[in-house]
Amino acid sequence: MAGWSQWMSGCWSGSTGGLASVALAGLLGCASVEPPDAQMEAARLSIQEAERQGALEGAPLELFLAREHLGKAKEALFEEHFTKARRHADLAVVNAELARAKAETVENLEATESLMGELDTLRADLDAAGVVPVVDPGSCRSFSTASHARRVDARGCR
Repeated sequence: MAGWSQWMSGCWSGSTGGLASVALAGLLGCASVEPPDAQMEAARLSIQEAERQGALEGAPLELFLAREHLGKAKEALFEEHFTKARRHADLAVVNAELARAKAETVENLEATESLMGELDTLRADLDAAGVVPVVDPGSCRSFSTASHARRVDARGCR
């Protein structure tokens, strides 16, 4: 037992006394971390907004990840691991915003396809009626996909 008592006395005195000070400072530093209430609320609101924008249909994986991170943030908050809770809340916001953006993109693509279909119908009606549309060469754009390029070429653009 003499070895143990010598070791203990060495931990609290002399050159190793700094170890106890560092540990105490670390504990006090952890106690000063504030609960991430603002981040938690931002995560909750971001998920709600993503749901309103149709993320359940347009970006279900990203919405799932946002909800998972919010759940982990709540668990960490309950356990008073505020730094971990803040990180998960921030990740929930990022995933929710990604879900919202992807859902919006899907919606825009669907609207674009619908408009392109209507445009094709109008072109077919004009062709059937023998009407040749006048095209201003300055208004022609180049498109990256073959179907768009075909549609542009059908208008007379090169």
